[in-house]
Amino acid sequence: MNEKMNAGDGADSETARKGDAEPLETMCTLPSNLFVGKQFEFSRLDGSLVCASVTLAEGGAIGGYRNPNENSWRIADGTLQFLDIAGNPTTVFDRLEFREDAYVLHGRFRGDTQHRWHILTEKRPNPARLNANIEQITALISLIRAQASSRKIAVFLIHNIATWDALCGIYEAMRASDDFLPIVVTIPLNFGAGRFHGEEENHAAFEAMGVPHIRFNFDDHFEGLAVLKALAPDFLFRQAPWDPDIPPAYAVKELSFTKLIYTDYGLGILKDKEDWVTVDYDQDLHRKAWMLLCANEDQKKIYQDYAHHKGVRAVVTGYPKFDKLMERGEQQSWPLSADRGKFRLVWAPHHSVRPEWLGFGMFDRVYKEILQWASENPDIEIVLKPHPMLFESRAHGLLSPADITAFLEAWDALPNTAYQTGGDYAPLLGASDAMLTEGISFLAEYQLFGKPLIWLDSRQHVDFNSIGEEIMKGAYRVESAAETIELVAQLRHRKSDPLKSKRNDTVRYLMPFPGASAARTLAAIRDRLNA
Repeated sequence: MNEKMNAGDGADSETARKGDAEPLETMCTLPSNLFVGKQFEFSRLDGSLVCASVTLAEGGAIGGYRNPNENSWRIADGTLQFLDIAGNPTTVFDRLEFREDAYVLHGRFRGDTQHRWHILTEKRPNPARLNANIEQITALISLIRAQASSRKIAVFLIHNIATWDALCGIYEAMRASDDFLPIVVTIPLNFGAGRFHGEEENHAAFEAMGVPHIRFNFDDHFEGLAVLKALAPDFLFRQAPWDPDIPPAYAVKELSFTKLIYTDYGLGILKDKEDWVTVDYDQDLHRKAWMLLCANEDQKKIYQDYAHHKGVRAVVTGYPKFDKLMERGEQQSWPLSADRGKFRLVWAPHHSVRPEWLGFGMFDRVYKEILQWASENPDIEIVLKPHPMLFESRAHGLLSPADITAFLEAWDALPNTAYQTGGDYAPLLGASDAMLTEGISFLAEYQLFGKPLIWLDSRQHVDFNSIGEEIMKGAYRVESAAETIELVAQLRHRKSDPLKSKRNDTVRYLMPFPGASAARTLAAIRDRLNA
């Protein structure tokens, strides 16, 4: 790359844009903000997509994509580099080309062979999709209000695309109805990273799904709150009861201008802990909600055990997430080989490795043995599906960034292992043969698929409530990696599955209205309004 191109000289720059890829020999001489704020498609040389949209944010953050291998970025040694959570370069982009006035960068992933090359392709702005300013949004609100007419506006405030399944069925039912107008709004999240991020990832996922949405990526999210108030929705669905996970502008106390409706992002199966209020049933969102959607009568009873939850607010509708998981699970997808002679295991560790919190996580105690087991047994394929907060919180201080990086590098190097994040996990579960997990949501969700569920019991976790106690009758219980390995061997080689009938009972218990929960939700809302 020549210096005239760096300076933006017209003729030479145009020649370079039409030429072949050239080494980034003078990358370090370019302006430090050359790539700041630019969005890229992140892919591999074979054409497979890593992430539809990542943003190289100011300060070295990578927006729209979360992976310990690509935790931050920098320009150094004449290259653009992706760094892991320990600050070590993982992909070094040392070749640059221009295609239709967009940057395309090529880099080798940890010096591996050619098939491990990564590619960043700049996404050129589409004026039709640029974020609207306040004036444009105000005009959009007027249009929505006019379109709504007598229809009830329902806002779905989405910060975590991984739990969209819990609301997706309700959204789709409202879109198909004559009396509701659903609006999806994407906002950022904070899962222990110390900063709000991820709105780009939510946006990209909805783009891929073809779901219309409004993007709230304001510098000051109280501007977003002002937009919500101007829109004046009749109802608002928030994904989780935890205020710290989202910008303060969208805390429960700020949303008193509308009716809040809540359904669990993961079915609440835990009891109160003695030194605090219940984790799953008595947060501020639960107390202020206009309607609490319940999977079955047991969940309604748990809500009604609190004096302020009595009355008509808790309604048994069935759990829309279970219906959606069953539907999506039929589209099986497995990221490793197609050899059905190999045993397929999903390993889903929880983030709560410290006993002073929920205490379910055991990743720090078992990961080395499971890694060794995978390396010594190529006839077993294991997909690691961790809770999003496990690595982002660095296992709550029990593991160093270097430990996590070393594990992920070793895991990635094995031919029979994979690492998967994201929200559309039902096809993965549907294609698997068994799951190993410590909790919490998967203890209920995986049993829907009829496969053996192995629960790795930490023996230091919060107790289960009545729902949890019932569903755990269908889970195989182990307490160590050694017991896990022995049980998997038994499940593979024996013809019987002693807990299969218990899991069938669990499914009937969890889904009293299979396939009908979204329709029942809309009916419950209508009934409450009429009452």
